[in-house]
Amino acid sequence: MKKLITLMSVALVSPLSAGLVAHYTMDNDADFGENSGSATIGLNSISGIGATDGKFGGGAEFTVGSSVFWTNQFGSANTDLSQFSVSMHVRTTATANWKDYISFGTNNSVVFVFESNGASPQSVSLYNIGDVGGVASSAISGTPQINDGNWHHLGLTSDGANITFYIDGAAIGSTAYTGTGTITAFQLASRFGEGARAINSDIDDVAVYDEALSATQMEYLSNNVATVSAIPEPSSMTLLGISSLALILRRRR
Repeated sequence: MKKLITLMSVALVSPLSAGLVAHYTMDNDADFGENSGSATIGLNSISGIGATDGKFGGGAEFTVGSSVFWTNQFGSANTDLSQFSVSMHVRTTATANWKDYISFGTNNSVVFVFESNGASPQSVSLYNIGDVGGVASSAISGTPQINDGNWHHLGLTSDGANITFYIDGAAIGSTAYTGTGTITAFQLASRFGEGARAINSDIDDVAVYDEALSATQMEYLSNNVATVSAIPEPSSMTLLGISSLALILRRRR
């Protein structure tokens, strides 16, 4: 029995290993494009980004008309559009609608964007450009206010059957999705070839995973820096219960 309890504890306490292929911490003022994820991703262009205080350590300040951060070489990460997750933190007071915090897709074409919407107060919507995977362009629209000058978490997960959009760790909505292909293009604070979509925003801790994270993990990322494997699963309360059960069984024995 003691051996069984030990095995149970190891299986449940060990964190789920998540494939963090790109992690832009924005902590390095000399190289905001520094990637601590597992993939080697060359940026085609990065310039005009200022340093600011971030959600975690340093952050990056993007300004319309001067800031550039994009690549069409993201394919080296081998991240499939059917199984992936995106996590980022943004801070803005911008009021213009239809501006993009992030855009990513395949073959230099946009597939998904996190875009400021016309809600009052203003929030963020997930847009699917080109109706990829059977999802209409205006996929999921959020309502929590985003442009209040505070840091907010934006996230997306795709498990091969559905996409789910998150704001501040809470699932805003989910829809059926069957898209495939590799993410090859990636841009922050704008949309490929459309300067009109650029936004004034601070951005921090941008992470791309090559698997669908759970709701618990996305909630964790809303308040914690992205990591390769230290995303708790199950919750600490569940682990506390397991530990208590193990202690009781040992005493009975």
